[in-house]
Amino acid sequence: MMLLMIATVHYLFSTNELEIVIDWSILFVSVDIIVSLIKALSYTTNISDLLQTSQMMATVYFFMALYYTPKRWYHYMIGIMSFFSMSTVAYLGMAIGSISTFFGKPQYRVWVFLFSLILCTVIGYIGPYKFVKDTVFFDKQSISIHETTGRDKIMYVAASALSDKPEGYGFFAGEPYLLYTKKLGAINGHNSFISASISLGYAGIILLLIFFLKMFCTTFSRYIPSEYRAPLIGCFLVGFLQCMGNPGLGSRVYGGWIPVMFLFTLICGFYVNNKFYDMNYDEV
Repeated sequence: MMLLMIATVHYLFSTNELEIVIDWSILFVSVDIIVSLIKALSYTTNISDLLQTSQMMATVYFFMALYYTPKRWYHYMIGIMSFFSMSTVAYLGMAIGSISTFFGKPQYRVWVFLFSLILCTVIGYIGPYKFVKDTVFFDKQSISIHETTGRDKIMYVAASALSDKPEGYGFFAGEPYLLYTKKLGAINGHNSFISASISLGYAGIILLLIFFLKMFCTTFSRYIPSEYRAPLIGCFLVGFLQCMGNPGLGSRVYGGWIPVMFLFTLICGFYVNNKFYDMNYDEV
């Protein structure tokens, strides 16, 4: 799957048209959303359920659709599917990803400043606890790590496994083996670092940490063209949060693996293209 993504991104950049790279990527996301909706229609017609069918794909590419101009119907579709995804992890990623506006066009910064000012006023008026409870934990009984749909139990099992078997249980078979043995009913750790620790122990955590640090430096690099830097930074931050709270990198191809891996491959494509093949990269 990764080789297919690399080949696809390589072919897109061979056109020497960066707009085509973005257009095709958004088309890929749109087709995936439509297919997920068609599949969901086979067992439900509930609007709420349909809007949640692309919790990982649409939300990862929210900022790519947001910054794109001029917008078409599918850009709005990605935005709608993101806003109504009902994914706490995605909402946190989108909130943190909003800092990408400071790397984009100046007019966006004014809107972010005004929104931040209004948000701070609202939080100050109703109180931080009530705000977090009514937003991040809106569907939970209380604000607690125990209200994370079993992720706290997986974390506890992974920590115990790391001390018992520091070399790991093997990639990827070790995850379902350990979690099913503990009767948790999860196929992986729902967190990249938990998956890495179960699979490869301390070595997995170190390797994955190096990978994410390198991806962070690549995304914020000056070799990323300024006109594409903001959307890629926003998408990267959402993708990173998806890996921290959902099935993603560090485990089998499932859940958020495809959207996040394609995004990271795309970011590396922009970096490599402008560093090694285009001597007119942005110096900003």
